[in-house]
Amino acid sequence: MHVKKIGLLSCAALLAGVMVIQTAENVNASSNKAGEVQSPAVHSTQKQKNLKVQKELDKLLKTDIHGAIAYVYDHGKYQGYASGIADITTGRKMDPDYRYRIGSLTKTFTATVVLQLAGENKLDLDDPVEKWVPGLVQGNGYDGKKVTIRQLLNHTSGLAEYTVDLFDGTGSDILKRANVTYTAEQLVKKGLAQKPLFAPGKGLMYTNTNYVLLGIIIEKVTGNTYAQEMETRIIEPLKLNNTFVPGANLIVPGANHSRAYFYYNKDRFDVTDLNPSIGGAAGEMISTGKDLSTFFSALFSGKLLKQEQMEQMFTPVKSDFEEMPYFGLGVYQIKMPNGELVWGHSGSIFGSANGVRASRDGKRVVVVNLNSYTDSMSGEEYFNEVYMAGLGLHKK
Repeated sequence: MHVKKIGLLSCAALLAGVMVIQTAENVNASSNKAGEVQSPAVHSTQKQKNLKVQKELDKLLKTDIHGAIAYVYDHGKYQGYASGIADITTGRKMDPDYRYRIGSLTKTFTATVVLQLAGENKLDLDDPVEKWVPGLVQGNGYDGKKVTIRQLLNHTSGLAEYTVDLFDGTGSDILKRANVTYTAEQLVKKGLAQKPLFAPGKGLMYTNTNYVLLGIIIEKVTGNTYAQEMETRIIEPLKLNNTFVPGANLIVPGANHSRAYFYYNKDRFDVTDLNPSIGGAAGEMISTGKDLSTFFSALFSGKLLKQEQMEQMFTPVKSDFEEMPYFGLGVYQIKMPNGELVWGHSGSIFGSANGVRASRDGKRVVVVNLNSYTDSMSGEEYFNEVYMAGLGLHKK
């Protein structure tokens, strides 16, 4: 997979276009606790930060990127932002609390469940995958006895990418292939039909195949679907009421969401209804900026994992990616424009591009989403100015 293709279904380089001059009017204003009094200086600083985030969010809008959302979590306080339009037919505006498909941010949820199981001694991160899925990772140069769960988590397994041929042909061809109900085993076998990228542990390459296989392992270990485990272990305890694991369900639940648009070779497709089973445990989930802020803050602050598993999640493995110099387990480090390193993940799926950046202690989290995905979108740097503003970072 190309070094900049870190979302679920990423494509080529960033497209330049004419900015749509339409800013959102509905920045959430009530982020302070009731009765809390702030000094004029604090209030002024917060207002300046809010304006900066909004300004940078507005800049993301292009001729083929219609709407954007950002959520900032800062020491227990939430602030939502929106820009642009949610429906190009009606002109309905974006709302910061809209639900959307989160693509590869699903991987962090999946990794969290695996690490919880490790903390309960139900599996070991150094277990070979052959122990849990005997016979699945065999042949064509693969040996499941030599690939570990840890290597799946940090993308050092060498398993090839199952989406490698997805973008062949026209946009209609792509969506026809994507809108099929796939089983996890089918997706893994599509990846294994290609030769290994490298011997296990001898390289690092981000592939979705790793995480779909982790979903299968979760089910083998627990006897439940990975969706059920996510519900009981993460979604319900954190009260993430707008977070879903849809399986093959085509719709985003409820009406509280925008339309979703996919551009390919300048053709536009409305992909609001989409079969997300092509993502599986690597990229099928639906959530909101606020729910994702809550999840990443809880995870990074140690509320979901034991200390040993926290240390394992954030143990860095050096990568060759300039923007992501170190990978952990389900998260990676990102180098910001000012040189500071933060943790997070990015994701994309047809009609949605998004990402999360956070301080290591989880006290500050920034989440960004676009309701449009183009075949020219690439790179971790796309949302950097919004992240910088939300995290309160300054350029050198």
